[in-house]
Amino acid sequence: LTGQDRFVGSDMELARLIAERMGVELEIVPLDFNDVIDSTAEGRYDLAISALAFTEGRAAILEMSKGYYFSEEEVSSGLLIRAEREEEIHGISDLELLDIAAQSGSLQETMAADVIPLYRQFLRLHSVDDVINAVKDQTVDAGIIDASLAVQYITSHPGCRLHFISIPDFILAEAYRGDRIAAQKGELQLIYFVNGVIDEVLASGQYDRWFEQYTLE
Repeated sequence: LTGQDRFVGSDMELARLIAERMGVELEIVPLDFNDVIDSTAEGRYDLAISALAFTEGRAAILEMSKGYYFSEEEVSSGLLIRAEREEEIHGISDLELLDIAAQSGSLQETMAADVIPLYRQFLRLHSVDDVINAVKDQTVDAGIIDASLAVQYITSHPGCRLHFISIPDFILAEAYRGDRIAAQKGELQLIYFVNGVIDEVLASGQYDRWFEQYTLE
């Protein structure tokens, strides 16, 4: 696939339906995660559709839709550390004199700010890969990362010498659950329209069918 057709997935189908219902031409622009939030907040793009979870920080600079996808799995995070440090790092109480990192603008950053009382330095990095590499390269002592991503990485890189510690306090709060669409602050009419399309695809089961289709593919 080339051009706009190369962007596939349930979120892309939702974006196309929103544009169809509005009677406008859709242009999908791929961006790094941080750029998605910043550029939408600045009004360079109309909507951000990138599995965005609700956080108070994002809601302060963006208009956010109602949730349209809710994972059946419990969303949790924890600490990614080097395997040789398993004996000294068991949880957040062991981070007081250590350097930690999380992806800037992520839920993990929010969780860390809420839950971890003391640390030496907190680095906010560009991507999850940057967090993983910072732990591997010993730039930081621990990274706060999504549990499923950590397990997936460790399983697919058996020689990475990394260890993941699940943290009970890092369970995602109910208010933050559900993927959402965002627009520039003040674009209430646009978000109301988006919410109407979300209601449509949830009531009909269409979003679930898209999700199942692309998961199988």
